Order: sequence, then C-alpha cells, then structure tokens
Amino acid sequence: MTVRVITDSAATVPTDAVEQLGIVVVPLRIAVGEVTARDGDIDVAELVARAPEVSTSGPTPGDFLIALETADRAAGAVILTVSQEMGAGTHMAAEAAARAADIAAIVVDTETAAGGQGLVVLAAAAAARRGAAIGEVAERAHDVVSRVQLVATLPNLDQLARSGHVPGAAAWAARFAGVHPVLDFRRGRVRPLVPAASDAAAVRRMLDRLAASRPTGGGRLHAAALHAMVPDAAADLAAAVAAAHPGATVFTGPFSTAMIIHTGPGVLGLAWWWEIGSETDP
Repeated sequence: MTVRVITDSAATVPTDAVEQLGIVVVPLRIAVGEVTARDGDIDVAELVARAPEVSTSGPTPGDFLIALETADRAAGAVILTVSQEMGAGTHMAAEAAARAADIAAIVVDTETAAGGQGLVVLAAAAAARRGAAIGEVAERAHDVVSRVQLVATLPNLDQLARSGHVPGAAAWAARFAGVHPVLDFRRGRVRPLVPAASDAAAVRRMLDRLAASRPTGGGRLHAAALHAMVPDAAADLAAAVAAAHPGATVFTGPFSTAMIIHTGPGVLGLAWWWEIGSETDP
C-alpha cells in the first residue's frame, strides 16, 4: 500500500519519474476563444502566437476526484498544488475534492510552481515509495516547501504584466525595460532581484545565488533547470550546476504550456533545495 501523490500540471516533473513513482498529474485548463482544452493538448507555439486570446484556469474538483480514484483506499493520497498566489482556484478545487473523497487525502500548498513544485512532488513521491504513511508524506512535502527556492530570468516582463498573476509586474516591466529581469519565487511570493545586463550575467547570478544558499556543513543538492522554449539554455544551466556541485541530482524540464502562457517564451529558471544530513556536497 503506497500513498498516491497527485499534483497539477503547473509542476515540472520528469516524465520518467511520473511513471516510476506513480505520480498523477492533473492538467490545468486552457481556453482559446470558445474552445477549452487540457494543458498540453494544444501546441505551445500556436498558443504563444495567439496569446491575447488565451486564458487558463485550474482543474475542477471533479478532475481531482478522478485522480483520487487511483489511490489505494487504505493508504490515501497527498495532493500538492501550485502556489495559491498563482493558482488559488487550483488549491481550492483540490481542497474541495479532498473533502468530498471517501478516502484520506491531504492537500499541501507547495508555495511555488514549475520546477520548485516539481522538486516538492518528487521528494513526497520518493517518501511514499519508501512506504511512508500519508502524514509522513505530507510532512516531507512541507519540509521541502520550507527549503525550496526558485529563481528565473525572462527576456522581459510584458507577458507577466498582461497576465495579472504577479502583482506589480506592470510596474516592474517599465522599471526593468532594456535589461534582463531576474525574479525570486519563494514561499508563494514573487519579487524582483537586481536585473542583469545580459543572458550570461543573469545565469551567473542564478548560479551565485545557488552557491550562496549552501548550508553550513553541506548537504545534498536537488535541482531543476527549467525553460520556456529554450531547451539548450536549460541544458547548459543544468550542466553548470552538476559541474559545480558533484553528487547533486539535477533534472531539466520545460515549463508547462499553461505556465508559458503567463510568462511568455524565453524564460530560464533554476529551482533547488538542500537535503541536510544526506550525502554532502564537497
């Protein structure tokens, strides 16, 4: 009997890990004019081209209830949602489903998104696979939520400003015109960091922030290099992280289509957390 770990498609989780760990991903919904589709069912390039016509919404309680039906009744399930700051509807739908379900279900706000959310999901799913009970899986998720960090650089803030999902994005867009914005997304809040003069400088700033976060005494690094339609840049970033931190677990993955609608293409991000008391980073 293994606790089922469920998340929404705002999370970036490697496909092989989803299959191996039995993670269930509930798609967000995308509307293009009068047509509504599941996240991932429409080509992202087409959606970017039609950005003004496109909107997103969270899964319904019914979508989460269908996911809960895959759980073992005796073990229960833990639902890990995108930050309420970005997707309050998604979190509320998950809580409604948990209340309506006839099995034990715990909902955890990951307070992050994309690769940060993915790292929380992977840690919880690994705990479930080891045989942890539902409360222990949720506790593991909360622990990683308190540690995970996510920074990203964007070509500009225009799409964030249009989406309205990040308070103050319109003001930031005007303030950071002509430079490469660098944003910190942690504990449900997005805030601007000092912008960079170039792509290379933005990457260096992300790597420096990662290095500076290393706890005294070390720890094992878990990281994710994320991208919105710039896979080569993400691969280079992942390689740089692996080279600087031997023994780290690092994966590369794309933002979901729904996330790209809000951020626009060209985003490069780095998410990570340090596992204390595990294999140390030299």
